[in-house]
Amino acid sequence: MYAAGGAVLYPWGDGTRVRVDHWDDAVAQGAHVARSMLHDLSMGEDPGPYRPVSGYSVSMYGSSLTGVGIRAPGTRARTETAAEGGLVTTFAESTGGVTGAVGWKATRAIQALRQGIIGA
Repeated sequence: MYAAGGAVLYPWGDGTRVRVDHWDDAVAQGAHVARSMLHDLSMGEDPGPYRPVSGYSVSMYGSSLTGVGIRAPGTRARTETAAEGGLVTTFAESTGGVTGAVGWKATRAIQALRQGIIGA
């Protein structure tokens, strides 16, 4: 059985089930399902486990809050000052792999982190 979208609870590395209700992830999950099906039919490479990397942002009162990925189960948060003066919090697994990041007044820093997120 293959599925995508908000109805899906997919397994994280430790067996925890994760659900992401975001239209970007529903689209990405659909593409991942297609790659998985091709792999299962011996017509493509194994895409590995699905990992969410969609972005989101909001601007209020002259400040922006921008994020990518998720704070996955068991990750540790680390907050630093961004080059542009805001704050960036990354969420990393014990192996060091980043699963998500969120920034306040740090849009460029978050966009730069996007490519390093597990699954990107």
